[in-house]
Amino acid sequence: MVDRKQAAGSVWNVNSWHWEQKNYTPQAKKLLEEIILSISIEQDGVKVQNSKIKSINGDAEINVRKGKQILCYEFNVEVDFKAENDEEDADGYFKIHDINPDDLDFEVDHVTLNTKNKCGDIAKRIIQKQMKEELKKLLKDFTKQLAEYESNPEKLKQDEQKRLQNQEATQKAREEKGKEKEQIFYEQKAKEQELKEKFSQWSEQK
Repeated sequence: MVDRKQAAGSVWNVNSWHWEQKNYTPQAKKLLEEIILSISIEQDGVKVQNSKIKSINGDAEINVRKGKQILCYEFNVEVDFKAENDEEDADGYFKIHDINPDDLDFEVDHVTLNTKNKCGDIAKRIIQKQMKEELKKLLKDFTKQLAEYESNPEKLKQDEQKRLQNQEATQKAREEKGKEKEQIFYEQKAKEQELKEKFSQWSEQK
């Protein structure tokens, strides 16, 4: 669980007081993909580069309550990699399980080679022994970075401006509605008065 930072609820959620869930899955997936694909490891003459995200399954949400935020997420990722040395190259994929905000105890496993050669064997060992540590270095800030989408001062300012604009629009609509009702009232009174005068004239003629 992350620190409960300042957050902004939707326009209807005055002072962000009420419980509200916001879907942050697209932002989380985008950020997670950027982090994973930035990793490159070189050892024993072999360079391993994460080349493509095959799949990201899971979701992320920010819960807003009393002006604070609680961030929750869980993801499983399948990653393609490429490896090369001076003589040959190889490729394959691996899986990352249970990426969550509570700890960095996720698993990197199912390292599978599409190419069977010495380069691939070395790449597999590199991923099994080092990929998790490289991921941990970067994912330790993932929660903070994702939370900042919601607690960013500029976003908070924009949300507050939207809220004020909405309140002003609502007040204006009420005032216009009130004027409209008042106009209808006076028109109705005028019609009633006109009918009374016509009835009075008709009575006098009789």
